[in-house]
Amino acid sequence: MKAHMQVLDRLSDILGEEHDYAILHEFMVKHPELLSDEKTREKLFIAIEKERKEFFEVVKPLGEIIYVEKPAGYVSRVKTYWGENF
Repeated sequence: MKAHMQVLDRLSDILGEEHDYAILHEFMVKHPELLSDEKTREKLFIAIEKERKEFFEVVKPLGEIIYVEKPAGYVSRVKTYWGENF
């Protein structure tokens, strides 16, 4: 269970960072005057997109680790950890 929690924690961190990049991109689209140089703005958008793609390359295998087990099997396993009080 500890390994499972570590994977979930890592997933949470990565998805949080990816979300930050998404918000930055959205903010810069709405406020282009903050980077008036179009070439610099385009470089920023390219860098953001590159980072977001790299996050998803890491997230996919981690997600596959978490969801390898069918929901019913996972619930059954967790019940054995918690006993009948689950």
